[in-house]
Amino acid sequence: MQCIQLMDALFNINNKKLGREAMAHAGEQLQLLPEEQSGSHHQRSAPSGLWKKVLLCDLSRIQRRDMAVPCLDARQCYDRMAHNMLSLSLQRLGVPLQPIRSLLEVLQEANHRPLTAYGPSSLTYGGPNQSQQGLDPLMGPGQGNGMAPMGYASEKDII
Repeated sequence: MQCIQLMDALFNINNKKLGREAMAHAGEQLQLLPEEQSGSHHQRSAPSGLWKKVLLCDLSRIQRRDMAVPCLDARQCYDRMAHNMLSLSLQRLGVPLQPIRSLLEVLQEANHRPLTAYGPSSLTYGGPNQSQQGLDPLMGPGQGNGMAPMGYASEKDII
C-alpha cells in the first residue's frame, strides 16, 4: 500500500517553487540533467519523450536491428529515496541547505493516519515518536510533494 501525503497548501507551494527553481538551475544553467530526461524539464514533456522512444523503435524495426528498451517504473521510487542522499543531490544542484532541512524535518516528523474503506484509522505511524522507539524515520519526499520530481531526477544521477 502506498501513502499519498496530503500536505499543507502553503508548504507544498514552497516545495513546488523550490523544485522548479532547482530544475531550471540544474537543467538550463549547469547542464547537469541527462538529455533523455523529459518529464519536469523546461521545454520538454513526457509525451515528447515517449514519441522519441516510438520513433527509435520504428527505426530499429525498419533497419532490422536488435534493440532493448529498459522500462523504469518510478511509482515506488519516491518512497525509497533516502533523505541523506536526497539532501546531497539537491545541494549539488545549488539548493540552499535551509529549505532542504525544513522539507526533511517536516517529512520525518509527520504523523500518518491511513484512510481505509471504513474511514480514517485510529492508529498512526511515523512522527517524532518513531525515532524515540528506535525505529528509522520514513524515507522519501512523499507522493504528492511538489518537489518530489526534482528530487527523483537529481538523486538518480548521484548514485
